[in-house]
Amino acid sequence: MIRRLLDAIFANTHDGMMLTNKEGTILQVNSALIHQSGYSSSELVGQNARCLKSNRHLPTFYRQMWAALDLKRQWQGEIWNRRKNGEAYKIWLKIIGIGNGSNLHYLGICSPTTSKSEEWLETIFNHSCYDPLTGLPYWWLFREKLAALFAISRRYSTHVALLYISLDGFKPINHLLGYHVGDQFLQEIVDRLQSRLRGADMMARVKGDCFAMALSDLKEINNATNVIQNILQWLQMPISIAGQTITIKAHIGVTFYPDYHSDPEILLKQAQSAADQAKQMSEGGFCIFKDN
Repeated sequence: MIRRLLDAIFANTHDGMMLTNKEGTILQVNSALIHQSGYSSSELVGQNARCLKSNRHLPTFYRQMWAALDLKRQWQGEIWNRRKNGEAYKIWLKIIGIGNGSNLHYLGICSPTTSKSEEWLETIFNHSCYDPLTGLPYWWLFREKLAALFAISRRYSTHVALLYISLDGFKPINHLLGYHVGDQFLQEIVDRLQSRLRGADMMARVKGDCFAMALSDLKEINNATNVIQNILQWLQMPISIAGQTITIKAHIGVTFYPDYHSDPEILLKQAQSAADQAKQMSEGGFCIFKDN
């Protein structure tokens, strides 16, 4: 989906477009950027994007830009670039991060005013951040949001429970009843859970039939037990779709911040390990991570 959107934008927009890797090396440009800059495609591809710098901005300008990209995965503002003939020109630049880790790329759009291309760019950003089926954030964005919950937890000396929720028996729904039924079922499950979350609690889709959930503002870690039991009951209640009544089992692994770790990636692995233990212990249940 994202690749097709990128191809459509590069082929049809009148605004300058550039795709780089996470180090800023240019991978692709469109004809509008070639026209704007005076460089050919072969002269730009393989170069760092700083080859277009006009030297009209202080180093702090670029540090703030990269800080915003690291934190929010997007930045926009007026910037002066320089053409091949040395002429400086002002544009409105919007940059978004696509992908994650070693697969992180940056997509920039250079335009004199807000344009249709920016709407497409926003669509790409949303697809890179949120699961289109459920509307839930992907793990990398959820992980960034956890930082805010952890900061509040430290300030008020509370706990955050991180849950790894694995649906047991979802794959046969797709195989026997069709993917359209499986999609509706996941949407129903997510709607059911989200309707019961408190204001600061969050969910994410980690992969196909696995989700992460953060329960915040816990005075004691034992306060999470009743909530988790209720979540299991809600997950295992029957759902009617297309004349079929569907029930599944779910297994939940639980860990706590700051009790077991402060790194979201390690906490997720702990919760996933606890979910695997819950699956071995019973058909539908939860297990709290133990560091032993």
